[in-house]
Amino acid sequence: PAPEQACGVTAVLAHAMFARRTAFTREPGGLARFLAERGVRTVAFDFRGHGDSGKPARAGFSWSYDDLVTSDLPTVVSVARERFGGTVAVVGHSLGAQVALAGLGRGILPADGLVALGMSLWHPAVVGNPVQQRIQRAAVRVLGALGRRVGYVPVRALRLGSDDECLRYFRTVERVVLEGRWCSEDLQHDYFAGLAAVRVPVLALSSRGDSTAPPAAVAGLLSRLGGPTEHCILREGDGGRPAPNHGSLATGPFATAAWSRAATFLRSLALPADGGTTR
Repeated sequence: PAPEQACGVTAVLAHAMFARRTAFTREPGGLARFLAERGVRTVAFDFRGHGDSGKPARAGFSWSYDDLVTSDLPTVVSVARERFGGTVAVVGHSLGAQVALAGLGRGILPADGLVALGMSLWHPAVVGNPVQQRIQRAAVRVLGALGRRVGYVPVRALRLGSDDECLRYFRTVERVVLEGRWCSEDLQHDYFAGLAAVRVPVLALSSRGDSTAPPAAVAGLLSRLGGPTEHCILREGDGGRPAPNHGSLATGPFATAAWSRAATFLRSLALPADGGTTR
C-alpha cells in the first residue's frame, strides 16, 4: 500500500518458505497496512511457484533456490527503486530474509537495508543445539522422502503452509541442513561465506516463542554479517500475551511491538531532503 504521508522509504516484503505474499496483506491488521500507516510504502510479491506467480510445484513447475536469489528478489527491488525512488529496503520473513542475505552477500541485491523477521537458517554452524539439529535433520529427511515419492514437497497436504515446494528448490534446503553447505546449485557461490560481505544495516526481530528461528540461532547468524546490525528479541506478545511463534512474527496478531521497531528502523533509512545519504 501507498502511505498517506510517505517518508521516502519503500519496503519490499519477501515471504517465508511454504507461504505467499498474502501473509503480509491480510486485512485488517496486516504488516503491509501497518507499515503504510507509519509512512512506509510497501510492495509485497510472490516468489516463483507461490501464490499468483506462475504454476505451482504440484503442476510440475520447477525452480531453483538460486532463481530467488539472483532473479526474483533483485528484480522486485530494482523495479521498486525505478518506480518510487528514494530508499528501498527488504522486509524478509524467514526464507525472505535468508534470500536477501544471500543476494546482499553476492552483491547482486540493490537494497539499502534489511528487516529480518524470524531469520531462519538451519545450518549446523548457526543452530548449535544438537537436539535441535537432530530434529531439523529428521524433518528435512521426511519432507525430502515424501517429495521424491510424489514429485514435489506436499506442503499443503501436510498442512505445513499454503504453498508446495518443488524438489529442485528443496535440494538446496537439504544441502544446508544435512551437509552444512549453503551455496549455489552449481557450488560456485558460497552464501555462508558471503555473509561477511553484507554491509547494509540489518535489524533482526526474533521471538522467544519461535522454535523455528530461536533468538540464539538468529544471533549466531547476525554475528557473521559485516555491517551494522541490531537484534530485537520479543519476550512476550502485545498486552502480555505469549511471545509470537514463527508465523505470527509476520502475520500477527500480537506482534506489533516488533512491527513498530521495524517501522522505526525503516524510517531511519530515509534519505535526507537534499538527496544526500545518512549512511
